[in-house]
Amino acid sequence: QPIETSVYDKTVSFFEELMQLLHPFMPFITEEIYNLLRKQAEDLCIKLSNEIISTDKNILQKGELLKKDIVALRDARKKYEIKNIEKIKFMCNASGDFIYLNNRDLLHLLEKQTNTQYFIPIDIQANSKNEISLNSDNRTFILTIEKEIDTDSLKASLLKDLEHQQGFLQSVMKKLGNERFVQNAKPEVIALEEKKKADAEARIKTIEESLAGLN
Repeated sequence: QPIETSVYDKTVSFFEELMQLLHPFMPFITEEIYNLLRKQAEDLCIKLSNEIISTDKNILQKGELLKKDIVALRDARKKYEIKNIEKIKFMCNASGDFIYLNNRDLLHLLEKQTNTQYFIPIDIQANSKNEISLNSDNRTFILTIEKEIDTDSLKASLLKDLEHQQGFLQSVMKKLGNERFVQNAKPEVIALEEKKKADAEARIKTIEESLAGLN
């Protein structure tokens, strides 16, 4: 079908960049495709890569946050056997609300990639038989699903997850309590362990709240 020249040229340029990235791993095939795209001034084997430009760390951080939340919501679908075509309503705790209400583009992507719909909560606590909670970093999500949840099965799963998180937290605390490790480790390594500790504590709190809602 006819295509605008500007769109066509941009599309071809994307393919050229992809072929250059793949070239070290698939040299003969990429060289062939590269030269079939259009008349080239030089072959890939001698073409220099584009200069690396500065990155926007804010965008990268948003992307990482979004990735974690998409994974968490998709994992919940799989865990509770919720079909992908079934739209799920969800609400967030304060930290989640702050992020997504101030970044509507992120919220739109999250809803689109997980087939969910955000709504503003009255009370952030899962206590209904068709509500489940999950944690992603320091963000808590409460999902509302159509079918009633098997509470006995859910409780067993939560207790197993709680035991795992408590064991993980204990191992991190043991490492942070080791004076030799703390004195010799780089600041970024200590910061990473502190983050692991905070994440584990947040997950444990979410699981305990979920268990309390089942009683």
